[in-house]
Amino acid sequence: TPALDAGVELLVTEHVPGNDRHLEGVTVIRDSNGSYPLAYGRRKVRAYPPGFGTASILESADVPETMDLTARLLDAAGFVGIAAAEVKRHAHTGERMLIEINVRIPRGFALGDACGVDASWRLYAVLAGIPLRPQPPAHSGVKVVVPSMEPRAAVASLMRRRLTLRELLASYRGVRSLSGLSLRDPAPSVWFSIRQFRHGRRFGGRRQLGPSSPESDGEST
Repeated sequence: TPALDAGVELLVTEHVPGNDRHLEGVTVIRDSNGSYPLAYGRRKVRAYPPGFGTASILESADVPETMDLTARLLDAAGFVGIAAAEVKRHAHTGERMLIEINVRIPRGFALGDACGVDASWRLYAVLAGIPLRPQPPAHSGVKVVVPSMEPRAAVASLMRRRLTLRELLASYRGVRSLSGLSLRDPAPSVWFSIRQFRHGRRFGGRRQLGPSSPESDGEST
């Protein structure tokens, strides 16, 4: 292009119409023999920042087109390991646009346990070389909340009038897990609470900065 010929560096992006729920994904494990010991689908319910951010609520879903697209890509690459793919469904055409495939355990992996496919055990068994029975079917509509993201996502969605308070409360129907936090193992919950409290104190301190402070943006709060 003329811009590239002139030495101007460009970053080209495409905005795919649709809201958070148009974002679909799958989490899979592909074995060296080409089989899939783990495979389940998901859909975003809410994200922070709204519309473009990280999922704060995930819902298990039957997404065969996204599953097929992911399998074709991983098969073609000969990939072995765990992978999490994400696509966005075009709000007008329904076409699925690939966003990314991350080769790591994704945030919200607890959804694989909550929806009934025993994701944690199946991951361990594959690594340990333990034979597995066929994966049980996933239950659609099961939700997982990511507690480090959801408070901000909920407030932002209400402030921007992306949903009403009634719709916010209704969105928690079907929640089965707080992204791995459990009363049976309180240590992570305690650590998370302390971390969120410290983060809130730092945030609160910054909000009290006056216009003369070197860290202030020049406006009184």
